[in-house]
Amino acid sequence: MNIRRIFLLVISTASLLTTYAQSSPAPTPAASSVRILAFYNPQEDPSHVAFAESAVSFFSGLNGSRDLSFEATTDPAAMDQENLRDVDVVMMLNYIPLDKKQRKVFEEYMDNGGRWIGFHKAALYREGDWPWFTRFLGGVAFADYNWPPLPTPIRMEDPLHPVCKGVPERFIAPANEWYRFSPGLRENPAVQVLASVAAESFPLGISRIFESEDLPIAWANRQYRMVYLNMGHGGNGFSDASQNLLFTNALQWLLAPGMPVEEKVAVAYVTSWKAAIPDPACITHINYAFGHVNETFDGVIVDNPERLRQIVALKKQKPSLKVLLSIGGWGSGRFSEMVSSDTLRDSFARDCRRVVEDFGLDGIDIDWEYPTSSMANISSSPDDTENFTLLMQDIRAAIGNEKELTLATVASARYIDFKAI
Repeated sequence: MNIRRIFLLVISTASLLTTYAQSSPAPTPAASSVRILAFYNPQEDPSHVAFAESAVSFFSGLNGSRDLSFEATTDPAAMDQENLRDVDVVMMLNYIPLDKKQRKVFEEYMDNGGRWIGFHKAALYREGDWPWFTRFLGGVAFADYNWPPLPTPIRMEDPLHPVCKGVPERFIAPANEWYRFSPGLRENPAVQVLASVAAESFPLGISRIFESEDLPIAWANRQYRMVYLNMGHGGNGFSDASQNLLFTNALQWLLAPGMPVEEKVAVAYVTSWKAAIPDPACITHINYAFGHVNETFDGVIVDNPERLRQIVALKKQKPSLKVLLSIGGWGSGRFSEMVSSDTLRDSFARDCRRVVEDFGLDGIDIDWEYPTSSMANISSSPDDTENFTLLMQDIRAAIGNEKELTLATVASARYIDFKAI
């Protein structure tokens, strides 16, 4: 494949609008009005009260100017619609005994663009206790805990995410009991796992032991503006600089204008002829190279299909990872013949849909090098540019607006018509 700039182009305006609707929250208030309201329950057991009081002390240090106000309350009645009207972030430092009316107020606050950081016991709801909260948390409910609290190696899972920015890839969290939640968190495509207990920590505990080597402890649910952090036991929860940075990063991210879910797009081209498996933590997209136009000009050939299935399986580690099949590459031809016929072009587009469905892909990348050019010893036609536009439209119609459609071309875009596409 020639060295050239790669443009990622989403073809459908509808797709762009869908993405914007999902990831763009209400405008952030002016800095002078930032208000954080923290709830905690002083009737909890001493270790969880100690964490809450340490949190109040730590976050109160953010005060000091009229730009920000951090307040703490032990009164669940403060979960009131009028009181939350100018609250930018609700923080829950341990289990808050909300009644039915107060739960409804919190639900409406979050459903209408509110922000939330929850620590540890704030999520102590078992299956069926509060169905809305289970969905809000990512489709999981509290299931178990280890004991006693122990210092624990933590692994950051997504260094590209703003919440993880600057936090060491591994650090030792202060002594904490860890909650395990019901299965399904990683299978939820709306959930971004940010950190987990490192594999070397297991078995974890002495009297109550976790044997599992998969224990997420920090995540965000993209359907809301929220971060959950499993830390929250004892008065030493703010004694580690790395952990404190994780906490303050989460707060900064929630308050950022637009609160982007993914600030960067990092695309890796993974080839069919190599055996190396990329680390999905460092990338957002994989373009699998390559697929080709078949010999009858009406379908797709995939190089090394089993390798492609291996790459798609990385989504189990990182559900937000997008895997696309890149069709083309330097010297890969038959495009010009295929696009010149409405029938062949339609058949090819429908076969793209088949490949997406069969392999569980997130979309298609077209790497035709290049329309109207035979420099790679492939056929070409003066009509290729116009027909390329038709091809992209046909593929979009075939795979639907929910899938990604991208292309690779030269920086000048001389071979295609960006405006028409």
